Amino acid sequence: MPDNDHHTPQFILRGFASRVTRGQHYVFLFRRDQPGKVSEPNTRNVATVAGFYGAADAALTRRESEVQAAAVQEACRSGVTAELKPAIVELVTTLNARSRNLRTTLVELGGQLYRSTASMLGTGYGRGMLVDLMVKVTEEDPAWSARLAGIRRGVRRKKLERALASGLGDRVLARMREQHNPEKMATDSHISGLSRVIGVARPDLMQLDWTVHTVSEPLILGDAGPLAVPVDGSAIVPLFHIGQQYRAVLFPLSSQHLLVGGTLAIDDDTVEQVNVAGVEVSREFFVSSQNTDREKRYAAALGSRAEPFDDERWNAMALEALKELLSGSPS
Repeated sequence: MPDNDHHTPQFILRGFASRVTRGQHYVFLFRRDQPGKVSEPNTRNVATVAGFYGAADAALTRRESEVQAAAVQEACRSGVTAELKPAIVELVTTLNARSRNLRTTLVELGGQLYRSTASMLGTGYGRGMLVDLMVKVTEEDPAWSARLAGIRRGVRRKKLERALASGLGDRVLARMREQHNPEKMATDSHISGLSRVIGVARPDLMQLDWTVHTVSEPLILGDAGPLAVPVDGSAIVPLFHIGQQYRAVLFPLSSQHLLVGGTLAIDDDTVEQVNVAGVEVSREFFVSSQNTDREKRYAAALGSRAEPFDDERWNAMALEALKELLSGSPS
């Protein structure tokens, strides 16, 4: 049986301990699927999934024990020195890539891709664009070009249009779903991507100035990994949602220590904004060192901004992507 893998590291969870009993750390746990219920489990039993990282788990665990846990302790004690910066940026890079929140997002986007494709196949305009793309792809593929050399482009189009109208599109979608299961594809993609960044410090994050702020109001920890403040001043989101389009990166290292990359004034209002954003974008849970009315208020907002795109926005993005493919360049 596969071991339980922590998709939020234990050494981070311990920083939000509500109590330490006989060397064991406990946290207050607020779950989205259990509204109104608060538990106080051992950190060993928080944020775990059997075999979640597969073959990548050994390397991930090794970097935690050899580099990242010690780096967090030193940063909270003495700040982020030039010597410590690569290890801290490595930690942020890994945290951004390892979360279950990210994998769930990938699974959902895969499902939305199928729904968007089905939606487009249901309209004349959408079918026309897909036909254009199919014609373009077949013409650019040498093997297909040879097979289609004797068929005029107009005839080719009409055959494809008739095939889509007669239900070919539905059969294609069913075969795609059967052969390319969104959950399996997302899992494989997530583990593969994570494996490539273990031990890596992202260059764009290395360019930031990193500091650790000791805060007076306790921080909470959600399940979305590092957070980012967008350049346009809109709501704080998970770093993986927006790539490099941010002006600051934030991550609570403990209930008292906020890691900040970039320039951002930190006061009690900022801490409140970080806490609120952290629970809003979390999909499953948040942990806290306290169980007060404040945490109950946070729990009411848990997951309210967890889904990155609605179907309408995703459909629009899929349509733009099709246009780019057809034009051969970004629109």
